[in-house]
Amino acid sequence: MNFLVAILLLHMDEPTAFWVLSAVVEDLLPGYFAKDLFGVHVDQRVLVKLVAERFPRVTAHLESFSLPLAPVAYQWLMCLFVNALPLVRLLLHTHTPIYLQSY
Repeated sequence: MNFLVAILLLHMDEPTAFWVLSAVVEDLLPGYFAKDLFGVHVDQRVLVKLVAERFPRVTAHLESFSLPLAPVAYQWLMCLFVNALPLVRLLLHTHTPIYLQSY
């Protein structure tokens, strides 16, 4: 969550960043930051299955290195891809809809 807060604070004042974070945690991603992290586990499994179905060569390549996608996907989802995508792409394509929905 600290990665997300850092990005928010780069682009808005503190009160706005707080309310956007509140909307993301409570409304847009319910269950992601609960005690059992249920929402993240569900989305992680969906992402792994989708990659396996849509991109079997990627899955085979990762498996050839004994690298499961699940732990990597977990980190991506928990941080909302903040630490996985270039900042410009992240803001323009991934987070802009989240910010707009939270207002």
